[in-house]
Amino acid sequence: MEAPILQLSSSEELDVVSIDAESEDSPPQSHAFEELLDVITRAVERLSIEWPEDRQGARSKSKLDERFLPSRAQPQCRSLPFFPDLHTEVSRSWGKPVSYRVYTAQTSHYSSIHNYKEHGYGEMPKVEETLASYLSPATASSLKAPALPSKPVKFTSSLVHKAYAAAGQAAACLHTMSLMHAYQAELLGDCEEGGGIGPDTVSELRRATDLSLRATKETVKSIGRSMAALVATERHLWLNLSDIKDKEKHVLLDAPVSTRGLFGDAVNSAVAKSQEASKQAAALQKLLPRRSFIEAAEREQPHSSKKSAEHRATQKQSVSSRAPPQKSRGHGGRSQTQQSSRGKTDLRTVITAKKAAGKKS
Repeated sequence: MEAPILQLSSSEELDVVSIDAESEDSPPQSHAFEELLDVITRAVERLSIEWPEDRQGARSKSKLDERFLPSRAQPQCRSLPFFPDLHTEVSRSWGKPVSYRVYTAQTSHYSSIHNYKEHGYGEMPKVEETLASYLSPATASSLKAPALPSKPVKFTSSLVHKAYAAAGQAAACLHTMSLMHAYQAELLGDCEEGGGIGPDTVSELRRATDLSLRATKETVKSIGRSMAALVATERHLWLNLSDIKDKEKHVLLDAPVSTRGLFGDAVNSAVAKSQEASKQAAALQKLLPRRSFIEAAEREQPHSSKKSAEHRATQKQSVSSRAPPQKSRGHGGRSQTQQSSRGKTDLRTVITAKKAAGKKS
């Protein structure tokens, strides 16, 4: 069995290193762990939970081992059983790690402890405005508080805040769980001192146990939400290296959490859909080529378009000369109109001639 430990490398980066729990440097098995295994063994049998044996390789005997005195080697540590029902509650929010809500009406009962926010369980501490104004002066103004400069950085910060809030909710639920467990221990201690256990005490123990299990259920749900938010954060950091659109980015961010990889099958599915769409578009273009609506309209109405263009040009010219526009109704009509206008006598000339004839008479 390999157990992860955290180790600080020479480059001051936090690395996760795996060590062999069966090595000689592993800590010896304590008496408390032996008691835990003893109780776990009976619990697994009672609850019918699968608990396979660990595969332990044979050790080669060293020349430095004991040869005459009895060996004082500690028994091998065994990994504890995996509880499927608890994992079901942990992974409830893994289907959509971005879309889930941290606080719901059902999960607020066991985490509503006194001074929840004052103890730092509600939300991550806010950055000091003086420091924020210094580090991000472009976003600081007199009306709004300083904020992070870009949209990707803001989204990353929101995911980190969500992970912190979910972890804080789990920590708050642990207060309720611990209180129930301590209460059960006190009740059992009173029964032992009194020499018996009554029906009221049994009922109270069962109620406390049920409430503790419910608080456990909500605790692991919150832990699962925190893990989902951290997975979405890691995905967002990698997607920021691409020029993917926001719509496609959200699909990849909100893809179900998978143990096979950071994005699971989401990237392969997106690539397959894109390739299928390209193939369909190429096939449709070959079978049913699209026609341009502008070119089709010009081919169907070439004369009307030419006449309308000429009429617009005439209107512009008539407006500039402050004369009424002359509508073109064909070449023949325009020549007849010009000839008839030339043959007519001016009305003022006719009136002047009549006045002169009256004076002579």
